[in-house]
Amino acid sequence: WPKKAMEGRDEDIRPCICCHKGCLGRAFEGKPLCCSVNPAVGRERYYEIKKAETPKKILVAGGGIAGMEASRVAALRGHHVTMMEKSGELGGHVIPGSKPDFKYDDRRLLDWYCRQMRELNIDVRMDTEATEENIMAEKPDAVIVATGSKDIALNVPGINRPNVCTASEVLNGTKQAEKRVAMIGGGLVGCETALWLARQGREVTIVEMQGDIILSKSPVPHMNRIMLIDLLNQAKVKVITNNSLLEVKAGSIIIIDNHFSRSELLCDTVVTAAGYKPYNQLFRRLNGKFAELYLVGDAYAAADIQNAIWTANEVALHI
Repeated sequence: WPKKAMEGRDEDIRPCICCHKGCLGRAFEGKPLCCSVNPAVGRERYYEIKKAETPKKILVAGGGIAGMEASRVAALRGHHVTMMEKSGELGGHVIPGSKPDFKYDDRRLLDWYCRQMRELNIDVRMDTEATEENIMAEKPDAVIVATGSKDIALNVPGINRPNVCTASEVLNGTKQAEKRVAMIGGGLVGCETALWLARQGREVTIVEMQGDIILSKSPVPHMNRIMLIDLLNQAKVKVITNNSLLEVKAGSIIIIDNHFSRSELLCDTVVTAAGYKPYNQLFRRLNGKFAELYLVGDAYAAADIQNAIWTANEVALHI
């Protein structure tokens, strides 16, 4: 970092995203300090990027954060990397996730990764979905599948109504939220999207099935969680816990609590943020057809930026 700053290479400095998960979050868990966006912090000797003894032809399927980290590390080690991204933009879930102004640091990280792809002259093929056929045609020595995750679709009556959309669709601008919004899911994505909508003047109510919001198997560090809860209170976002979505109607939703008591919540738009599930069908189709086939990021386990970067880094370091 100091060397890059002294040389005027500010754009090459990997930005902190203020998640606290790799540093202070690990300290609270009794683990050694590290960094979500740089797995080598605190263990530089073991995670040093060394040149590969035999350069290989590597194909990376997916241009999200995991795919870009795998490509970056593999290229630095001397491998010949080709990345296929089915959309016209790199970044995966971080694209909508970095849309709110308070997620600016995530956007900086995304810009940093895109810059690394250019500086390392990685063969990035946009608008090209990685399929079994075009991967086989490339004849790679190794394939890294980083196809990400998909929104978990809720199976309740009325879920396909036109007033229902996902958090990603609202953040990307492909769907518009009306005045009264019911946010189904009080995880990190749901709460951040709720705050973003409330700051735009919407009346937002979060419906969460657990006893509190921002609880997950991958815990959000205490300071980040409490800050977000304070901001939600400041924005007058209402929270209903211990309730699940039962039905979507034209101008309302029916929710049910853990004692099976039903109630109706008036709303104009229903935004779902019920989590993500791995999208790894490509890995299954390729399984057994390549000696070196790897699965990283959300495609391996839908989690967060740290999981995406760390799993991709680990794989690329050892090919």
